[in-house]
Amino acid sequence: MSNNDLSFCLKRIDSMKDRKVFTGSVYTVSSSGTQWLHKIVHKSGRIYSKLLDSTVSQLELTENTTTAKRFRKFFKTGYTHWSQVPGAKECATEARKNTLETLYGVSAPLSVPGAVEKYRNTNTQRYGGHYNHPDSRDGKRRITEKNERMFIDQFGVTKEKFENSILSLVNEGKNAFEIAKLINCGVNIVYVTSRKHNVPFKGNSSNIENKFVRLVETRNNVKFEKNVRNIVRNPETNHFLEIDAVDRINKLSIEFNGVYWHRGKNDRDVFKAKEMRRKGYRHISVDEHDNFDILADILNPNKHKRYARKCKLIELSSKAYTEFVNANHLKGAIPAKYKYGLIHEDELIQVISFSKPRYDKTADFEIIRLCTLRNHAVVGGFAKLLKHFIKTHDPNVIVSYCDLRYFDGSSYISNGFDVESETLKSYTWGHKNGGIRYSRYQVMKHLLPALMGDKFNNEETAEENLLRNGYIQTYDFGQLKLKWRKK
Repeated sequence: MSNNDLSFCLKRIDSMKDRKVFTGSVYTVSSSGTQWLHKIVHKSGRIYSKLLDSTVSQLELTENTTTAKRFRKFFKTGYTHWSQVPGAKECATEARKNTLETLYGVSAPLSVPGAVEKYRNTNTQRYGGHYNHPDSRDGKRRITEKNERMFIDQFGVTKEKFENSILSLVNEGKNAFEIAKLINCGVNIVYVTSRKHNVPFKGNSSNIENKFVRLVETRNNVKFEKNVRNIVRNPETNHFLEIDAVDRINKLSIEFNGVYWHRGKNDRDVFKAKEMRRKGYRHISVDEHDNFDILADILNPNKHKRYARKCKLIELSSKAYTEFVNANHLKGAIPAKYKYGLIHEDELIQVISFSKPRYDKTADFEIIRLCTLRNHAVVGGFAKLLKHFIKTHDPNVIVSYCDLRYFDGSSYISNGFDVESETLKSYTWGHKNGGIRYSRYQVMKHLLPALMGDKFNNEETAEENLLRNGYIQTYDFGQLKLKWRKK
């Protein structure tokens, strides 16, 4: 409930004949007035406990009153609309049905004696006809006329001119928020009009986001649709969530999660990633610290296909392994004990490395790195490398991890791994102006003087120092922990 809504409610209560106004604008209202406000608060789409408390205090509703208890009980659940409560709609339908049966002996509103005649008379007075069903010819005409009157009353122009003005601003490169501010309308109307007329909408994308999307399009000969709002729905509100870029033909999707705007926990971004993958899309989440070149190649739908049966398996030197992984893996190389590769026509095209587990001591080995030459796909490559290692070292358990920002673990699962768990989301620190992203271990308090110099304050905590100097905490999507077990 906004402040305007609250003010309107209090004015409405003040106008009741049985009101009692006390000094300091404290209200005591009749039961009918309380129920009326109770309904408004429950059906408001924007309700906050702070406003609720002020409403309760202004209405002089003590802790023991039924209405105050209902208010507080409702808001403690975390719901913002009465229809979100599980079973609420079914209860309302059942209550209406019971009331009709008790009072009139019928189960439907139009079965009440005299209801049909009253319905027809009301429609005749308001719309000039007995029926106002939206699917009827007259119903559609009346709805169209009503919409036209609404646009003229609200915006001073017809609906057609209003939509044309939005489309012209979209073509000029304005984003949704700029357009909404210029013509004094809601942002949602801008999005709806853009989708309705299929006009490419540039939305409110950042320059760095547009740069990455253009890189993927030009390098891979694909075309993305920007700011798509008709694929994934929010399960709580049933409204569509926005996906930054979607290629429906090649089933590719991109979410750009900038450090500033996506700071803090990212449950909604994780949900969108899971839903897009469930719908068959190759989905990745990108931020400004990522290696755009490698990510663009990962999204290439037309990779050069090679077959493992035509490749030679070799053991790699540390130098060859490090150079290849640094050039082709998003996270770069880290030391490993066992390193193998596949050679195709004298070219190294895939690499895998193993070591003793870093975190899970119940496993025998951990896959440290698995990566393929950029713009290449090796059919059966992972299976061939894994089979060779198992034959050579005879492990009982092998563990590996999959970063959920970029991958879904399907290649592991198809090669005999089982999902052990989904690890908790971790966080990193990055400066709001870009640059290097630091893990939580790299920004412990005793390490900050080297990073911040004179700006470090020993009286503050590590987090206080980081926030004061413009660093922002962002969470990742967690990782899949997968295990292969000897049969």
